[in-house]
Amino acid sequence: MKNVTDDAMVVETYKQVPVRLVPGSYENIKITTPEDILIAEKFLEKN
Repeated sequence: MKNVTDDAMVVETYKQVPVRLVPGSYENIKITTPEDILIAEKFLEKN
């Protein structure tokens, strides 16, 4: 697995399941840094 670059590649390579993009929202974010929390707060303020 040393050449794997992301979760999608794991699924495609080891489970032989095709991965595809689906329409979504830019407001559906993953919070991993303090800056992401600030972005999420802005989304919540506008809704």
